Amino acid sequence: MAKSSPDIYRKVLLLIIAVFFFAVVFKVILAEESTLEFTGANIYRAVYAQQLISNAGFASNLHVEGTWRSTGEQFSDEGRILSASKGVFTILYNGRQVLVGGPSTGSEDISAKALRISVQNADVLRVGLEPISGGDFSLFTSSLASIPIKLSGENIMETSLSGSISVDSVDPITPTISQDLENILGFGSSVTIYDKGLIISLDGVLLKTLEELSSYFSETGILLSRVSSSRLELDVRTVSDSNLSEAELSSRAPASFDYYMLRVIDEPLK
Repeated sequence: MAKSSPDIYRKVLLLIIAVFFFAVVFKVILAEESTLEFTGANIYRAVYAQQLISNAGFASNLHVEGTWRSTGEQFSDEGRILSASKGVFTILYNGRQVLVGGPSTGSEDISAKALRISVQNADVLRVGLEPISGGDFSLFTSSLASIPIKLSGENIMETSLSGSISVDSVDPITPTISQDLENILGFGSSVTIYDKGLIISLDGVLLKTLEELSSYFSETGILLSRVSSSRLELDVRTVSDSNLSEAELSSRAPASFDYYMLRVIDEPLK
């Protein structure tokens, strides 16, 4: 029995050390998730947190402390987060897309030592629209633009749109037109062309960008005969707290649309 006592003490000591270790690790994880500050080695946790924030409809920036892989120069700045997936952030920095990875990054532009996510808006008013249609793209976009104004007045940072819009044209659509439209839409969206029409797939495109598409059709003289959408999801991002209930949101929503969802999201991480 006496010989087994050291083994028991050793096991108890190892158990205490293990409990202490996991408690410290858990505390670090909670601290990172509450402050949205991460070490570069924990970039996968940062990406996961950003995915939750993005799914809730919030816009966010990423501040990075690290180095440029191509030159080894130090980097300390921030950019708008466009996407986060598989341990990599894509940010908009100085007008171009930049990839940010962890310390052992391979093909990314920046190797990060420290990361901080900063949410840019207060609330999200999420609006689900049943399919809509019309004969004019400019009227189509202007009617959509009336929704955030009715819901939030001047308390609007920006409004993004997801879904698809089909457009019938009088004249044939060429590949260069498709490319022009994709250049306007930017990251995450696409255009599929047909003989006399196209389908625009939108993934969080800002509503003002849709207005640029409308201007493009007008300026290039492309005649459209019909515009129709799938179900659309609008995320109206507010500058300050909206202080709206979902009942109040419903009462403010323009009656000219049919809705399948009206929600107020007041926290990016719940």
